[in-house]
Amino acid sequence: MSATGWTPGPWHVTRCDNSLDDYDCCLVVEPVNQPGKDVAHTFLDNMGTAALPVDEQRANIRLCAAAPDLFHACREAAQVLWLVEQTGAGDLPGMATDTLALLRAALAKANGRQA
Repeated sequence: MSATGWTPGPWHVTRCDNSLDDYDCCLVVEPVNQPGKDVAHTFLDNMGTAALPVDEQRANIRLCAAAPDLFHACREAAQVLWLVEQTGAGDLPGMATDTLALLRAALAKANGRQA
């Protein structure tokens, strides 16, 4: 566990090796550097019995995998905004560029795309 209380990221989505007959596959969120240490999982139901459509389940699991990146990007953005509020200056152009890149990468990951 990290200082935040959750499993340190980055996380990514992988497939289970042992899917059940009634399901297309199992998607797992696990730390990139700790394969097999599941953070979350979902079974994609092709039989139509799940409460959520398969596409929505896939989107939800991608959002879960992006959680550490989103947290980091938001924390950095908050720091930049605090600096702007306090000083009105700082290394704003460089910090804004770096923070914007973090935000775009985290949002792209949550949407299942590469930044």
